[in-house]
Amino acid sequence: MTSTLALPAPPASVSGRDPVVDLVRSVALVIVVLLHAVMAGVWIDDGGIRIVNAFEDHAGFAAVTWVLQIMPLFFIAGGFTALTQWRRMRAAGGTPADFVRSRVERLALPAAVAVGSVVLALAALTVLGTPEELVREIGYRIGQPLWFLAVFLLASCLVPWLAALHERAPRLTLGVLVGAAVAVDLVPLPGFGFFNLAFVWLVLQQLGFFWREGRIRGRLSVALGAYAGIGLLVGVAGYPLDMLVGNNNPPTVALILLGVAHLHLLVLADGVVRRAAVRFARPVGWIGARALTVYLWHMPVVVVLAAVTLGFAAAPLTASWWVSRPVWLVAVLVVTLVVADRLRVLERGLPSPARPASLAPALAGAVLATGGVVLLLVGGFAGESGVVAAAMLAGGVWVVREGRVGVGFLSPPAHSSL
Repeated sequence: MTSTLALPAPPASVSGRDPVVDLVRSVALVIVVLLHAVMAGVWIDDGGIRIVNAFEDHAGFAAVTWVLQIMPLFFIAGGFTALTQWRRMRAAGGTPADFVRSRVERLALPAAVAVGSVVLALAALTVLGTPEELVREIGYRIGQPLWFLAVFLLASCLVPWLAALHERAPRLTLGVLVGAAVAVDLVPLPGFGFFNLAFVWLVLQQLGFFWREGRIRGRLSVALGAYAGIGLLVGVAGYPLDMLVGNNNPPTVALILLGVAHLHLLVLADGVVRRAAVRFARPVGWIGARALTVYLWHMPVVVVLAAVTLGFAAAPLTASWWVSRPVWLVAVLVVTLVVADRLRVLERGLPSPARPASLAPALAGAVLATGGVVLLLVGGFAGESGVVAAAMLAGGVWVVREGRVGVGFLSPPAHSSL
């Protein structure tokens, strides 16, 4: 799947960041916001308020997702960035516990605020007499994209150990993760495929490690071969055509192939993309500084705008609906960016604790925060599950900052390859 010829690492900016990676992450985020916005079908008919995925079972849209499903490339870029951050922290004397604590604080604190705000808003709707079924549907739609937060938090926290395995046996580590993902796909038990919420995305993060080290040559043959592999999975093995829903819930190895295709096309076009990254460095940096806030708040923005425009909203895929989409998409994007700008302070985090990080509390906080997001995905925002989930996210931050219990034998030495 990858070429591991030794190549020089991609050039980085003065700050140590690679402008191409920053561009990929920002563009991917904008695509995600616009996709979720265009998929939102909200209107009123004789049966009352309707909320659906506008492109559900739409074969033409399913084919387009082979290009628009950008999350595999986002996780690859995340692996690139995370490996850079971990090695910089390790070189400065940081430990795996320090890295895990920083990841939990960085991701869970803004999430706790966002989740708590949505829980309060849904509770207010209930008090105002909104039908319970509608409240739960709104909470479900807002919570759908949060799978990313749970997976990204887990994958990020594992970086010190996965990086160590990569440094010792890069191909073997990647091969084992790919093998695990394939094995999960082959087991026909109901629900078993959700184990690939770990393996598929960890494979993609690991590919980011190879990219960071300059080991990926952009080859058109590899990209086309990956797409051909997806075609075989769909046409012969019965995998879904849709990459946004069918192959993402649960994730399948088709997403790994899609990530490989996108990565090789990106590296192949590195010169063009790098020039664009430099040219648009300012807006890319602006979005990057607010990225998590954009992700957390874009669905609440979609819901609020849908409610405001409900009186004249058209049924999905009608002529009136299509005509209104450009204005709708611009409105969602602009309002989301304004909200993210106002809430950017949440991404700045809290002052670093004076005490050194301990691994046991750091891992406990990561598990607690991840569990909070999983609870949301299972139980939704409405009711007790939303309250408990917000508390778990906040509790995860508290544990990593205030925990004092250290389990030394669990923490590899800062410069260990294990």
